[in-house]
Amino acid sequence: MLIIMKGKSQKSVDNVNNKRQKINHESTLKKSLNKERKLSNHSGLQNNFFEWKIMSEGFEDETFYNDELSYEDKEDKDESKDEEEDNETIVCLKSGNILKKKFECNIANDLQSGEIFYISTSAQLFSFDEKTAIELAVCGGNIYAMLLGEEQPYYLVGQGEKSFYYYRLSSKVNIFEQAEGESIFRFNKPVSRFISSLVISYFLGDNDISNVVLVKKDDQFLVVRIDPEFCFSSYFFNTEYNNQSSILAELNFLLKLNDKNCSNKKQLQYFLSHQKEIDFFQSCFNDHKLLSTDNCLKLLSSPLKKQELLLALNKIVATPFQDFEKIIDNTLSDNTVSKKLKKTLAKRLDFFKKANEQIQKQQIFSESKSGSNQQFFQPIQEAPLKKAESFDQRFSRK
Repeated sequence: MLIIMKGKSQKSVDNVNNKRQKINHESTLKKSLNKERKLSNHSGLQNNFFEWKIMSEGFEDETFYNDELSYEDKEDKDESKDEEEDNETIVCLKSGNILKKKFECNIANDLQSGEIFYISTSAQLFSFDEKTAIELAVCGGNIYAMLLGEEQPYYLVGQGEKSFYYYRLSSKVNIFEQAEGESIFRFNKPVSRFISSLVISYFLGDNDISNVVLVKKDDQFLVVRIDPEFCFSSYFFNTEYNNQSSILAELNFLLKLNDKNCSNKKQLQYFLSHQKEIDFFQSCFNDHKLLSTDNCLKLLSSPLKKQELLLALNKIVATPFQDFEKIIDNTLSDNTVSKKLKKTLAKRLDFFKKANEQIQKQQIFSESKSGSNQQFFQPIQEAPLKKAESFDQRFSRK
């Protein structure tokens, strides 16, 4: 679904082509900063320092509660809003670039460069302020781009010149044969970066892991992570989940998956039921059919799983904190939110570094015990980036 958020007015619209996780919240606005909430399709309590913005099925415009409005009045009001959106001109807040929205399409063209951007008002789901919510989703999306690299979209914050609504703009992704979610495995060919996307999703606290698409690069199928609105959830901020013990346990859980405990869905569920301190990946495996498909289970129990997991982990811990700061500073306008995000990110990065060191020791011990002479850990490699244009070059357009 596409979630439209306009200040206090919220509107849920069916998405005809894209498979999205449906979010069925009560139509009540929670204003307490520490309220706990369980998302219907995402298990686990979602706590955050941000206030809640709750979305629901149907219309949630304040004017709709006026008894004097007839049903026809409501329809006319919606049509006028839709017409205004279709003729919208959007200004990028950082660069000042102007984009023109195409009539009845969720895409826009940069009037200067001609580049195509996808438009969405689907924002980070845990912030009360509309602008901050869009900025946080953009921030998470650009961290995905930095860590995953090649073919990942980059994101911008835009504002309508007429409506003043805030928009999340993302660069074009050339999706291969509409392969999204579970369908990325339908071609029975090797898929690269899916495990890496899981690790980075965990780092960002984004358990909506089915938001993946497939891009064909030469003869290779690359997984691309899209729709970053679940970044910075309670799995990122809450100390119940964001601590050394939990992070090591979650990463070790992925490492332990093999053909003896996840060769089929029943076996995997049995293994999951006996895991302690596993909250994030319990949520992912319980809520997303993608992870229980036969081809995904084969990947999770393959040697490629361990290789991609460690490569992604190395990429995270080897990335200077200043690179994360640059994305935050270039995206967030609320200084309080920015400071809170940086503080938590610094702690989480430190926990990941310590977990990485511990995992390395475990693997070295395991390799020596098995008598293998193969050097398990290779020098840290950069995640694949476009040769012609680095992420930093793309991001600097903002």
